Amino acid sequence: MQDEDASTNAFLTPPIRLFLEACLWEKGIQKVGEKVKEDMILDLAPRLQDWLWQAVFSQLPEDALPEWKSLEKDDVQSVWNFFRAKLPNLDDIMEKAMAEFKEIYVG
Repeated sequence: MQDEDASTNAFLTPPIRLFLEACLWEKGIQKVGEKVKEDMILDLAPRLQDWLWQAVFSQLPEDALPEWKSLEKDDVQSVWNFFRAKLPNLDDIMEKAMAEFKEIYVG
């Protein structure tokens, strides 16, 4: 559980937090206490992270998988450099996946 918490905290950058807050707002979840809102964000963050991973990996060329397997995953910059090198349209993939997540969540 501690690894999952660390992963969520690393993923929960200010732009991701703002995105999740916007999802809650558009869902109509506006009049809740800060603790409840924070709990909801912490619940949604791993779901969004999984959604984004799925979107990225579905676009990754199969010949990039051996390199991915040998990559040091603890080095966040190396991971992003890898994806940017293999997926020149990474920003578009992420943007589309986030829009899909929001559409599904908000309804």
